[in-house]
Amino acid sequence: CWRPSEDGRLRTLPGTATDALDSVTYFIYIIALFGLVSILYSPFAALAQKDIKKLVAFSSIGHMGFISLGVAASVLAGMEPARVVAHTGAMFQMFSHGIITCVLFGCCGVIEHHTHTRIIDDLGGLTKKMPKFAILMVAGFFASLGLPLCSGFVAEFGILS
Repeated sequence: CWRPSEDGRLRTLPGTATDALDSVTYFIYIIALFGLVSILYSPFAALAQKDIKKLVAFSSIGHMGFISLGVAASVLAGMEPARVVAHTGAMFQMFSHGIITCVLFGCCGVIEHHTHTRIIDDLGGLTKKMPKFAILMVAGFFASLGLPLCSGFVAEFGILS
């Protein structure tokens, strides 16, 4: 609650500013918890999928968890360099996730166009039919996994450090 002071500036009533900061901190912890849950849940959900587009969608949920965790870490980090690294990692993860997911969903569309199915069990021998395309698909999945030398690795390393 705000009240005017004698010199015209606005001041808060005692206790209200700290209550607001506590509620923001509580909200940030909830965001971090949801981020961790999505990071831990999405790989297992992706492994259970039979449809390749659903597999990519569940991996996307994991990437969003890393972004949520990076935003929460940038708010909760005590030292300024840690805040900058976490915030930069979250921003780069947003960019990296957009590119990687676009490539993977595009590859899923090409697969569906050529094979008329999205079921993973029916996609055997795809590298013999489309070898150059298989290289692009593997590169997209490696980037999505966050392996070193890929953009996903740089972003996730920034968030986790």
